[in-house]
Amino acid sequence: MRRLRQIVHQRLRRRLPASGRPHGSILKNVLIVFGFSALAVFAALLFAYVRLTQRLPSLTEFESRINARPEPTFFTDRSGRERVFTLRYPAFEAASAPRYPAFESYSKELLRAIVAAEQPDFMQDGGGLFALRNFFDPEPQRISEKLALIVFKERLGTGLGRTIRLRIVGSQIQKLYPREKLLIAYIENAWFAQFSIGVRAALRTYLDKGIDEATFADGVLLSAILDKPALNPIDSQGAMRTVYLAKIDSLLSDERITAQEAESLRAHSFLIFEPPEPERSIPPNPILQKAIQSAMDEFGVETVERGDLAIQTTIDAELQAYLNCLTGVVPDEPARRGETEAPETGADETDQPDGTSAEEDQEPDESAPVTRCPIFGESDDDPTRAGREAEYREILRSAEVSAYVLDVKTGNALAGIQAASTPDGSRISEKAFRTYSPGSVLTPFAALTAYKNGFSPADGVWDIPSAKPELVPVAYLQSGQTESGPIRLRSAITEDRLAPIVELTREIGSDKVLKTLSEFGLSNWSGLNAERLYFNGGYVSVEGLAFAYSAFAGGGQLSGTVSGGRGDFLRPRTILHAFTRDDPDAIVLQPRESLRLVDESLAYLINHTLSAENQTYRYIDRPAAVKLGKTIEGNARWLVGYTPDRVIALRIGGRSFPAAKIEAAAIALFRALAERTLRGVPPGDWVRPENVRTRLVCAESGKLPTEACPNLVTETFLSGSEPTEADNLYQSVWINEENQSRSTALTPLHQRFRKTYLNLPDFAKRWAEREQIETVPNTYDTVRLDANETADTVEIVAPVPFTDVRLNPGATGQSLEITVELNADPPAQTLRVQYGIGLDPTQWYLLNEISDVRTGRYSAASFDYASLPPGIYVIRVAAIDEAGRYAYDDAPVIVP
Repeated sequence: MRRLRQIVHQRLRRRLPASGRPHGSILKNVLIVFGFSALAVFAALLFAYVRLTQRLPSLTEFESRINARPEPTFFTDRSGRERVFTLRYPAFEAASAPRYPAFESYSKELLRAIVAAEQPDFMQDGGGLFALRNFFDPEPQRISEKLALIVFKERLGTGLGRTIRLRIVGSQIQKLYPREKLLIAYIENAWFAQFSIGVRAALRTYLDKGIDEATFADGVLLSAILDKPALNPIDSQGAMRTVYLAKIDSLLSDERITAQEAESLRAHSFLIFEPPEPERSIPPNPILQKAIQSAMDEFGVETVERGDLAIQTTIDAELQAYLNCLTGVVPDEPARRGETEAPETGADETDQPDGTSAEEDQEPDESAPVTRCPIFGESDDDPTRAGREAEYREILRSAEVSAYVLDVKTGNALAGIQAASTPDGSRISEKAFRTYSPGSVLTPFAALTAYKNGFSPADGVWDIPSAKPELVPVAYLQSGQTESGPIRLRSAITEDRLAPIVELTREIGSDKVLKTLSEFGLSNWSGLNAERLYFNGGYVSVEGLAFAYSAFAGGGQLSGTVSGGRGDFLRPRTILHAFTRDDPDAIVLQPRESLRLVDESLAYLINHTLSAENQTYRYIDRPAAVKLGKTIEGNARWLVGYTPDRVIALRIGGRSFPAAKIEAAAIALFRALAERTLRGVPPGDWVRPENVRTRLVCAESGKLPTEACPNLVTETFLSGSEPTEADNLYQSVWINEENQSRSTALTPLHQRFRKTYLNLPDFAKRWAEREQIETVPNTYDTVRLDANETADTVEIVAPVPFTDVRLNPGATGQSLEITVELNADPPAQTLRVQYGIGLDPTQWYLLNEISDVRTGRYSAASFDYASLPPGIYVIRVAAIDEAGRYAYDDAPVIVP
């Protein structure tokens, strides 16, 4: 058995290496997995390479693009068919000039400096794809890559894919193009800021030199500008010197220049040339300036200055030309429709609602200023029109005029101007809107704050600044403005009555008003409180005011575009679409955004305040809200007028014209602009929200009307804030016609008549005297009823008239016995004892009624005065006979 076990064990050992050893099998499996993995990685890399390179720009396209002469960027009106202006700067050579000068035309020192700064091994670089120090560095490392980035910037993508594509394209260009041609193409397509594309333009712009005159130092300076174009010598000469010295240090540390050359470069001084105004600069118009700035914000300054862009603005060219004409401003660059065909924009109807652009095939002569721009419409047949038009035109073409027109629904800036006169008398438009003290044009925002805090347009206020001189500046008191006395808040806003608005602001809190202004983008107040702003101080432009008021016009909703892509607040739109050489489809710019700034019902109250009652159809032939404003200094006048479709903000200033005429000219300009910009736009009004109610109120107090109130109006209120108190401003009382004292129950009936007075507080009494306004008499008639034929029929024996009830002999405790003497013939059937409140009661309260009447003297009733408030009461005893004849006697008593 033992032998048998050994034999079996040996046979098993012989079989294991052939079938049971694991090491060879594992190695084989590992090799198989590694092979498949490597194949997968290779396939993935191949797929990625194909994806990266399948849309690479071709060298043929590169050749075509670097040889093409760029078209300057131009801007069109909102229709996209009429050019507003075109950028023309040194970068854009005449068509007859060569695209690239010969290599020999350039200064060798200039080329040596640029090569040393940009790529020292440029002449020796063979263009190998993997010869670069850092293949995955996202920044271009070769001149060929920098040129590829200029030509194909939008085609190379982003991230790692962009870096790889840039390396591939740069390598191809470096291998296939002669070095001289590549270098010249690069330096003549590089951007040096200040609208200088290419080294020729840069040398002329900064140094007033030609390419054959440039030195090595000039080349180093231009390389420094390429590194930091925003710090160019014209915009920031001091900062550019720092960048220039840093460039020298970099060249020295990289051993691209010698120490002696570096010392010479540091000692070099540049005479920076201030170039004259280009042949075609940006027209000095605030909206046009904002349009080009918006385009630069969207695309970058370099892209806009390089050209090959068509930008569709929001400008209404016809309206802008009309405004230029009215203010006597002729644009530096009148548009010429036939100059270059602008592309169709495909903009939606809300971006071009009126279709006001002219036909494309018209080519009017615009080299001369427009001579016909009537202020009044042809339908105005007022015989004084010609004289008034001449007067207004003189003001508009002499005074400082700031104007802005905005589309409410889209937030598009349609037209604007900042017109002024030069010392020689010519008219110009400045490049930006000036800011001014807003004055009383801010009061609607105080009203809005009040409405938020429970007030209404109907609330009664007092316009008597002389009675409360601490509310207003001395200059306001001395301005000669009339005092209106009791008015509603609505009237204080529309009529510029500032004393009650200041008092209201103090009541609700100046900080709350400032917060409201800030919510509307109005905050440049330099620490002033709201009460001071209504008179003077702070700064605001017509653009800022128009945009703020557009939230009211939009029913509480503000439309515009997000400011620079930052924050939540909006700004007006100035550009709509763009077209590039690479993409024929429109690029949407400044997308329209909306912001709910105030509740719809509150906005309606403001709109109703500025457009209803005496404001209705006062200025134009459609519903419009208008606010006129001023400051206490100077004759300048503000006007902000709006409909649900347009906002127009104006300011006209000029010390050489009376304030009243400036205001009339502002109203005329508003009417003229409104007629033009609203032509073809259906009239609209603001719809009253469901939670806004109307009530009939007394016109001056805003409270519920009484019989005494002479003037009634329909007012608007937020639901729940309707008045509950009856009017107490007007009081109707009985008067003795002979002595004009208040009648009493003792006044003969034939001498009594009813008269209505203002029931004024003490502080308003002097105002009433100055205005010769009668107030409620404070004296009572003391005439006895001597002529009363019923005097002998019934008489009150006790109490004695006008006595204190506590001192009367008939008083016991808290009641008073009323003793009468009756001598009726025929005898009375009924004896009625009553009392009334005041000397001339309008209502009587029954104390006792006796049907079993007897003649003689006796106690007829008891007058319980314990629960009555102190005052004068009249006790009346009346005897009535069978025929209904009436005899009575009265006795006034005093309850202390």
